[in-house]
Amino acid sequence: MHTYEEALKKKAAFIIENQKEWYQRGLPFKEAREEKGLPMSFVANELGISPGRLKRFENGDPVSDSRLIEKAYKMWLDNWNLTGEMQRTLNRYR
Repeated sequence: MHTYEEALKKKAAFIIENQKEWYQRGLPFKEAREEKGLPMSFVANELGISPGRLKRFENGDPVSDSRLIEKAYKMWLDNWNLTGEMQRTLNRYR
């Protein structure tokens, strides 16, 4: 049986081992959001998560369901970009 201290050490090692990957996964989303001038609170609300959870995801900190957040965020950004493209196309016909 593992002790509490062993479990904490194992968790810390897991975080250290995966932190770089998590950071590399979250950073492009943070950059895209900032490039578009979108507030974190707005995007978090759109994704249905708290701003703190979004901040942890974007900064590469441990967050539960990170792959789900990543997929939802990508779909949301794709939709945001598509909506912008459609608006620009419509504006050419006005």
